[in-house]
Amino acid sequence: MSRKSRKLGIGALVAVCFGFALSLSATAGGSCDQCWRTCEIEYAECMQVVGNEYTCGTTYRSCGISCGCEIP
Repeated sequence: MSRKSRKLGIGALVAVCFGFALSLSATAGGSCDQCWRTCEIEYAECMQVVGNEYTCGTTYRSCGISCGCEIP
């Protein structure tokens, strides 16, 4: 195995482990539906406090991405 292919293999392994950890964290905290409901509640609270759809929407998308689930 060459040095270059070994580096690519390690990078791929790290990426797979990161994806696996992210999916475990999403399921460990509850179901995907629960995670998305939490994001929706945070979005509604943000809209009441901040009132800026761009800011709250960006936060909502970041929250949804951290769920590690499909977008409902």
